[in-house]
Amino acid sequence: MTPTWRPHPVAWASTAALAALSALTAIAFRRDFSSWRFLPVVLGVVVVSHLVLALCRWLGWPTLVATGVWLVSTAMVLTRTMYRTTAVAWAVPTMATWRRASADVTASWHHFSTDLPPVTPRGGYLLVAAVAMSVAAWASDTFALRAFGRVEAVVPTGLVFTFAVALGAPGHQSLRLGLAAAWLSVACVAVALLRDDHGRSTQTWLGDSRGAGPMRVALRAGALALATAAIGMAVAPRLPGAHSKALVQPPGASGDAPTTVTVISPIVDIRAQLLERSDQVLFRVAATTASYWHLTSLSVFDGRLWQSDESFSQASARLAGSPHVSAVDVTQTFTIDNLGAGWVPAATRPVAISPTSGFMYNPATATIRLAGTTGSLHPGFSYTVVSAEPKYSVAQLRAAAVAAPPSPVTLALPKDFPGSLRTLAARIVAGAATPYDRALALQNWF
Repeated sequence: MTPTWRPHPVAWASTAALAALSALTAIAFRRDFSSWRFLPVVLGVVVVSHLVLALCRWLGWPTLVATGVWLVSTAMVLTRTMYRTTAVAWAVPTMATWRRASADVTASWHHFSTDLPPVTPRGGYLLVAAVAMSVAAWASDTFALRAFGRVEAVVPTGLVFTFAVALGAPGHQSLRLGLAAAWLSVACVAVALLRDDHGRSTQTWLGDSRGAGPMRVALRAGALALATAAIGMAVAPRLPGAHSKALVQPPGASGDAPTTVTVISPIVDIRAQLLERSDQVLFRVAATTASYWHLTSLSVFDGRLWQSDESFSQASARLAGSPHVSAVDVTQTFTIDNLGAGWVPAATRPVAISPTSGFMYNPATATIRLAGTTGSLHPGFSYTVVSAEPKYSVAQLRAAAVAAPPSPVTLALPKDFPGSLRTLAARIVAGAATPYDRALALQNWF
């Protein structure tokens, strides 16, 4: 007789409870990101992970095989949602996918110590959040339904939930309490359902030796968990020290007020910047003429990072180093939305700023920044700049001499700079007669 395949028990109620717990943990990342755009990626990974792992159990596949299938499915989901332009058939990762992902993670790690939450939901930060949730879903499912754990099954998502809430931006106390109460309630339901599934119930209120059925167990555990959470939400804010400052606060945070959201650092890892761009509004400006809004010039390059090597002095009503050429005055009034750090955008070349207090200026690179080393722009901050924007004709640019070449700092290259790039640059500018034409040839090539 030919043996017939029979599906293995899946414990759908417990699986659904664990998936709901993972979903609540994913929502907790809203405190770390500046918008909800992270949710489709992170939630998509959670749903696919739990479904794939449940399907593998239904098919009776061993843990090692299920883990391999989960890894492949997670990689495909992340490729489809974050790196589809590098994929084969829109979902199969390639070497270009791995390179871009690696560059994103490296850039985020480099800026982790200086960026303040919430950050833009893209690049390495988003990738790490999605991978963390996928791993937590795998560990939760494996502990619960293959190793027959109960409380152990909620520990992985609990760790991620705690990290996301603790690291996030301050504020929104009611949201934090509500989310924590919901998470604890679902965790209690999940543990109760797992206890029932594992057949280890004793004569208790939540179940009996005959088995109360998953729906009844879930309702009983849910009622108990909600009552406990309600008591906690009512009592916790009234406990001594509940409204005191946190023991650990991120730089620039004050009390429970929102901090800056997107930090543009003077040290830029250009790989991730070139690969991923955000359409988030950083600031708004009303100006007499459309211009290029300049932050700073990074003159020192080590082969991977551009850094600023500048000296600043206190800004006054008229900024030093104003251009002595025919120029058009451009008046701009900026209002900051989501731009962090202390670098102040302005059209080149600024000649006046108001208010004058609290600003520093470097005439060598026409850079304005907030005074002090810890100052940062905040939402709603407003200021006005007047810039004398030079207007040159093509004929004037072609006739320009190089009697005063740029500082050696701006032309320096790393010692191990590839000779092949020098050869390529020479080939690109071949036939260009003037410095202007050579610069234009390079610009057009890029």
